[in-house]
Amino acid sequence: MRRIYLIALVLALACVLPAGALGQCPILTKNLDKDQPVPVINVPVDSDTFIHGKIPQVAGAVPNGKVQVCVDANAAGGPVTLSLDGSFVADPGGALHAGQAITAQFISAAAGNPLSFSTDVVKVEPPSCAKALKPAADSPGNTVYLNVDSSGNVTGSVPSYTGGSVDICNKDAKILSVAPDKSGKFSGAKLTIKSGDTIVAYYAPTAVAPTVGHGPFPRCAGMYTDCHWTYSVIGGIEQSDLSSQSSQTNGFADFLVRAPATSPVYGWGQVRFLGAPNTSNTSNIVAAVSDPSGNLSSSTLSSVGFAIDYVGGVEYDPKWARPGNGKYTIGIVAGVGATTPLSSQSPTVGYAVPAYGTNECTELLVRLSAAYGYSTPLPGSNTITTTTAMTSGGTTTTTTSISPTYCSVNPIATTTIAKNTVTGVVTTTTTSGTQVTNIAYAPEDRSNFLLKYYGGIRLIDRILFDKSNQQCFSTETAPGVDNCTRAFTDIIFGQDESITGGVLHRVVFRLNVTYPIRAGVFFYGSASLRATPNVNLDPIILTPTPVTGGAAAATPGAVTIPSPNVYVFPLRQSDRDFYRIGIALDLTTILPKLFSATSK
Repeated sequence: MRRIYLIALVLALACVLPAGALGQCPILTKNLDKDQPVPVINVPVDSDTFIHGKIPQVAGAVPNGKVQVCVDANAAGGPVTLSLDGSFVADPGGALHAGQAITAQFISAAAGNPLSFSTDVVKVEPPSCAKALKPAADSPGNTVYLNVDSSGNVTGSVPSYTGGSVDICNKDAKILSVAPDKSGKFSGAKLTIKSGDTIVAYYAPTAVAPTVGHGPFPRCAGMYTDCHWTYSVIGGIEQSDLSSQSSQTNGFADFLVRAPATSPVYGWGQVRFLGAPNTSNTSNIVAAVSDPSGNLSSSTLSSVGFAIDYVGGVEYDPKWARPGNGKYTIGIVAGVGATTPLSSQSPTVGYAVPAYGTNECTELLVRLSAAYGYSTPLPGSNTITTTTAMTSGGTTTTTTSISPTYCSVNPIATTTIAKNTVTGVVTTTTTSGTQVTNIAYAPEDRSNFLLKYYGGIRLIDRILFDKSNQQCFSTETAPGVDNCTRAFTDIIFGQDESITGGVLHRVVFRLNVTYPIRAGVFFYGSASLRATPNVNLDPIILTPTPVTGGAAAATPGAVTIPSPNVYVFPLRQSDRDFYRIGIALDLTTILPKLFSATSK
């Protein structure tokens, strides 16, 4: 009976198709009517067992006829009937393979009518992870966590695992499938990866996993990745101090942004509002003050002020410096920047010059000399010779006197002439110099910011405080979304004008640490050490004196500048080791809450 049906089918096709058409594809190649509807074939994928397509409607209706599908110019089964919407499904008689050519020809139901076939050949595509699982890509709450280390070992998990397998793909081509255990974790697979590979995991029928790429170095391969830019904004309270000086407590804020430039190079920038060394260097010349109980102590200028510190640079992360899953990395970092003081020592302070013969006098002349960098040093000790000539009636009487030795004498000679209008006596007084009774300090006028540059290594620890997430990453599909908190440790060498007297000289070793203690809370510390031998400076304790300008109202006991008996020296940038330490909070989470509460 089956044989009779087959013979009948062949005879029926023979009535519709021209002689010799069976087994050929396309069935007709001459006198084709281009006005006939052209089948549209859906692009098949490797391993598909059916070919789908559709015939466009003509005048609002599906044309009457069938479709013959061909694979590599061979008929794939017989003609198939169209459905009510014009779609068709053909069985090629087995699984398709990537690269095969698919065509389809419309066969009109009216015998002898010209036929039509698809204008373009459709190629079977390689296996597509994304297309195979596309309907599930928008399913919420089901993410595949994937980790591919630098050796190609694959591990991961499916938090909402309900059975089935995970497809591991290179870009869109399937490599292998792994079966998670009951908890959703999977491991044991190993890939051969190279530069440019992008490894993706899919779990059907749930959701598409984050993309984990593998570039020239494994920056994006691993449970902890730096594929896109990240930033942090923290603020808090710090204690800062120059060596052997009183500490200061200031508020501070720190903004850091870091982004990959070209693999494996990152660009980064940092702006900080914080305490910084001030222009307060008096070479340890201080004032003697007494507390309410009468005890004497020394008083100095504030050594730490408030400043904007900004720096930018590059970071290079070699492949060998990202072991395992990428949680810890070691990078080579370099940066250049400047410190811009927001506060300075604006008052002018004065001290009385000590008496000659005292230890303070001897040390003062050494501290304020050219050897300590002062272009106009304090004049040395000397006596002052005073010559007085009195002229009356053509007769001149001259007397000479020599003063005691003073600690400092301005060697510029002075001459004064006075005439007594009653007696007519003219007195001419000549002195060999002027006693320097006071010294004063005024702010240094600086034209440039305080520059710095350095290079060294940067250690990064990526910490995942949210235990509900099993991976720390920013992805190609979600740049900037990063649930990882990073701890930075910079071990660097360079030069920094802010702690070396306002000039770039000497090597400075610097250690910067920003470490999260817990979610949203950071420890912050920095130490800058100059590579120079220690210098001990005993304090020179002098008597403070108020200083007023020439046009200002006189203050009892004050000295006026400018004046020949007052020498003025600049307050120079500090030349000391410096540290700061503090506690900070994550402002990216605090500020939005504050503004939200204020707006209600």
